[in-house]
Amino acid sequence: MRTLVCEKLTAVKHCNGRDIWVIVHAFNSASFLSFPVTSAGVGTPVISTTGTVVTGSDNSIGCMKVSPNGRKIAAAHKRLGVDLLDFDNSTGIVSNGQPLLPVADPYRSGRGAYGVEFSPSSKLLYVSGDYFNFSTSKENSYLLQYNVQLPDITSVRASRFIVYDDQQHWYAENFGTLQNGPDGKMYLAEMSQPAISVINHPNTMGAACNFVKAQFQTWHNAGGISMYGLPGFVQSYLSSTFSFRGACNGTVLSFDYERGAGEISVKWDFGDPASGANNTATADSVQHSFSTPGIYTVKLVRFTSCGQDTISRQVNAGGTTFTLGQDTLLCGVSQYTLNPAAIGANNVYLWQDGTKNATFTAANSGLYWVQVTDTLSGCSKRDSIALSFKPIPQFSLGPDQNRCSGNIVSLNSSVTGGIYAWSNGTSTASIQVNNSGTYW
Repeated sequence: MRTLVCEKLTAVKHCNGRDIWVIVHAFNSASFLSFPVTSAGVGTPVISTTGTVVTGSDNSIGCMKVSPNGRKIAAAHKRLGVDLLDFDNSTGIVSNGQPLLPVADPYRSGRGAYGVEFSPSSKLLYVSGDYFNFSTSKENSYLLQYNVQLPDITSVRASRFIVYDDQQHWYAENFGTLQNGPDGKMYLAEMSQPAISVINHPNTMGAACNFVKAQFQTWHNAGGISMYGLPGFVQSYLSSTFSFRGACNGTVLSFDYERGAGEISVKWDFGDPASGANNTATADSVQHSFSTPGIYTVKLVRFTSCGQDTISRQVNAGGTTFTLGQDTLLCGVSQYTLNPAAIGANNVYLWQDGTKNATFTAANSGLYWVQVTDTLSGCSKRDSIALSFKPIPQFSLGPDQNRCSGNIVSLNSSVTGGIYAWSNGTSTASIQVNNSGTYW
């Protein structure tokens, strides 16, 4: 199909939602080739010439990714830096190539840039690689974050946040591919390591993105190690979605969506017909007050020049609601089952002993607690209960008796530590009676 192309290859859905664009970068060239793949086969590529002329076999190595909203491409060229470009998923045209790392940027030294990936929101770009630190004469690994929603390349460069810059080793850790996962996290491969690192909140700017090095173990019991790459696939499989917030604080939720290339308009359906005309909206960012707490299926219809499609997500309006009940005294029982019965089917439970079942069976006196996390909203709530197991007091008032009228009978129910309530209202350990009747 094409000879002399770089390692860089990515794929994304066409605007029509059916066909695929397979995009490669030519070697010794600044040209991108976008191959349309349809039910009829592979078509003639759309050729766009923009950005860096990639020369040298080492610089042909590196990753290329399309943003989830289909508007941007990022391409890593090792020591030649990183290009940030515009993409049109209706025509396959790549344009407006801009160098993200200027010539004098220290992160272009050493092995240079290798991994690139856009956040699920398409607003942030992450770049990984290795560079030579001239001040320490060491090779260091790095992970950078950029705000690519800013209006010009100068502003984007200035937004750079250094997520990680390893200056503790005398060698680079060989940071490789960055890849979004279906769980909303971003993963980073490290050459020859028994684990891969994780950006837990890739949509969040700065240190709050929560990068954890070597968080995900790859070796298990097989002795496996990570290489530079992670499996590539059509970027649209992790299609863009909408975000929501406020679910922990009540029934008023805010929803946000970043429109992709070719998307003309949107329409929300909050799955809350009881809210009447407020059940739908057409702005990109909206707020909805749900009529009652509960689980709702919210739909977003995206209208494009090529048709329409729908995104659906469940949300929990009102947060996590449950209780373990009042502190309880249990007499004569050996076990007691605690059941928080939290609303919703997307809850994760954590009990005081580390177990994660939906219920807990207690057998000893003590304080018990459970934390319930709703995976839809990320909201957590904790409740506790004190249980006291006591045996039933053992005593007897003896058999029924026949006595002559006027004789005094002494009834004794002495139990160590007991509190007494006789049928005649007396609260002592024993009573004396001289009238016929039933006493308890």
